[in-house]
Amino acid sequence: MALAIAIIAVVLAGLSLYWQFRTWRRSGPVIRVSTFAAPVSMKAPNGTLISVPDGPWTMALSATNVGRMEATVVMRGFHLRNTAGETCDALYPDDKTLPASVRPHASAQFVIRHEEIESGMAERRMTAARGFVRLATGEVVDAPDDCVTIQAF
Repeated sequence: MALAIAIIAVVLAGLSLYWQFRTWRRSGPVIRVSTFAAPVSMKAPNGTLISVPDGPWTMALSATNVGRMEATVVMRGFHLRNTAGETCDALYPDDKTLPASVRPHASAQFVIRHEEIESGMAERRMTAARGFVRLATGEVVDAPDDCVTIQAF
């Protein structure tokens, strides 16, 4: 009987430690970055959003905080790379939206015109772009590989 109680106690202690570790990892801000392409939209008189026919496209960076503390985004941009593996950063500072506070379980959206990104890629002779944000802590958070990226041919 005492052995069974001891085994149950060890199992419960292990589960408790596992749960404490999981919650500790999420105790601060945890930012997830995603990118998506979208046509420029405008608000119709009835309040709905409609796409501008044959209008310009934009790239949107979304920084979502899945942690428990607020985070501050201070810079946004794209990592550029070419076929030779060389990389550089294209930063898009914006005095209107940065710095941006991202509360827990909320997100911040940043929109960059597609032409701006493509011209920056052409100037530097880069062939691909991948979104990122820089936090006030200095941490750089990249969009995952399976997010929308820009490919120039």
